Amino acid sequence: MDYVVRGEGELTIVELLDAINNNKKLPLVKGITYRENEKVIATPQREFIQDLDAIPFPAWDLIDLKGYSKIPNWNGILFGKYYAPIMTSRGCVFNCIYCHNLFGKKIRTRSVENVLSEMKMLYKDYDIREFHIIDDFFNFDLKRVINICKGIIKNKMKIKISFPNGLRADRMDKETLIWLRKAGTYKINYAIETASPRIQKLIKKNLNLEKATHYINETSKLGIITFGFFTFGFPTETVDEMEKTISFAVHSKLDTAKYFKVIAFKNTQLENYTSGSLTEFVGENS
Repeated sequence: MDYVVRGEGELTIVELLDAINNNKKLPLVKGITYRENEKVIATPQREFIQDLDAIPFPAWDLIDLKGYSKIPNWNGILFGKYYAPIMTSRGCVFNCIYCHNLFGKKIRTRSVENVLSEMKMLYKDYDIREFHIIDDFFNFDLKRVINICKGIIKNKMKIKISFPNGLRADRMDKETLIWLRKAGTYKINYAIETASPRIQKLIKKNLNLEKATHYINETSKLGIITFGFFTFGFPTETVDEMEKTISFAVHSKLDTAKYFKVIAFKNTQLENYTSGSLTEFVGENS
């Protein structure tokens, strides 16, 4: 491996290639890591791209969408024969201790018009009839969600939509769910993680479990497939709390659920646990 492009790569990769091709100084390129005489050098982090509309659409003509659709996908299932994944926003305002910080803690969005433009292009030019929206926090702005749904309907796109990365269950409302259904949503993943209020506080997700249950029920009533993400093994989590999480999943209106074990990735708050400072970690979050 010669170079690593860290974080958002759209601007960095262009500058890196320019530097390589024109013998420019690599240290001037922000957001890369490389070796020089066996020494690993990391340049300063690049600032986040604020205007996401300024980023060109992916070169979909270079992607074998039908070929990719034949292999297992993040959503687990397909409504049709093939699909296209799209991302309409970057960032998340929450501070869950186990999560990445690749896109920052401030939401940056593509305009509704920009999102619809890409979807229309894929619909007309590539015959795409299924979209997987993979934002980290798509439903942070419910008015924006509804406007995207209205745009899909106005443009007469007969499509199916799913959310494999998950939506925040306690930030949903019935009106938004109805518009999502009208626009073609057939599957929503909800990231619950744990049914223990104590662990919810500990991991800084702070999901309102009562609201989450309510909107899982409302989603199911609309005929949308519901899927739940759950995780076991958080610091100090007890067997009783794990069983409570299983009971939540079993007795909810979730159609399916997936269970994960905790992994403390580098540069997450959860790494404090695996580095041996459990007492300090629990003290800060008690």
